[in-house]
Amino acid sequence: MKPITRIGIGIILFLIVASIVFASLEDVRNEYNQMAEKIITDKIQNKIEDAKKLLNDKDFTDGMSAQKKQEIQKLVEQKEEGEENQKTEENNKSKTPTEGSNGTN
Repeated sequence: MKPITRIGIGIILFLIVASIVFASLEDVRNEYNQMAEKIITDKIQNKIEDAKKLLNDKDFTDGMSAQKKQEIQKLVEQKEEGEENQKTEENNKSKTPTEGSNGTN
């Protein structure tokens, strides 16, 4: 076998191995991103629930004016709506492939 042929075969094998490694790293990165999104979403949901509990707590809200209570309630509702919108956007993104992709995400 000529040395040029050996070099060519070596380059081809290297490219095959590199593409396999890159694909597996991409999968791992996607899994970590999904886990991070879930953790963040759970923490935000917990904060919203804590805020609702505080609003219903008489000891906490006794010194507050009605206007302040309404402001806090509006913030909680806005956060909930933002979460719902984000979830629907994520669902839409996962259902439709991005422009220029071949459907293998």
